[in-house]
Amino acid sequence: MAKLPVATLCYLALAANRLKGEPKIISHDFPANDFQLACLLTRVINTAICVIQLVRDGFNTQARILVRSLDESLYQTLILLSDAGDYSAYHKVEHVGDTKRIWYELFGGKKRLFRKLAALERRLGMSETAAAEFLSWREERMEYFGEVIHNGAISTSWESLAKDFGFFAKVSSSADEFELGFMESI
Repeated sequence: MAKLPVATLCYLALAANRLKGEPKIISHDFPANDFQLACLLTRVINTAICVIQLVRDGFNTQARILVRSLDESLYQTLILLSDAGDYSAYHKVEHVGDTKRIWYELFGGKKRLFRKLAALERRLGMSETAAAEFLSWREERMEYFGEVIHNGAISTSWESLAKDFGFFAKVSSSADEFELGFMESI
């Protein structure tokens, strides 16, 4: 089932990449074009495919690291493709050394990233209640998957030994005790 959304994005990326002449997906007055959309989507797609393969092959900790990267790539892509100014700043980078500076200017960590996502959700007409729920869900995901990226004790001690991606260890204040819990989503 996880492959269906990936395949859908894949078809959109292929469609955007194969269109000749007039833009069919991105508006004329937006600084990105269909090919650049295809490139952004391809990065997301390739990461999602890697997550699926890692989970299938039992590399759960490595998959969690990529899920965090995938989440950030998805959020950044949504923001970039919804704001002409942000996309222009992102696209004008000419040197690899400028990439980090522009990233901090545009996204500045989780708080700025989440504020921009919340603003996009409001523009799309999402209710405050739904937006608050999404924010809470994103923060929980970032914290959970961030622990793995930062080589935290929980993920190193317990989760790297997990057999099933759907299960994770909850370590109590006592290092001797742990319990398995079911992770609701990846």
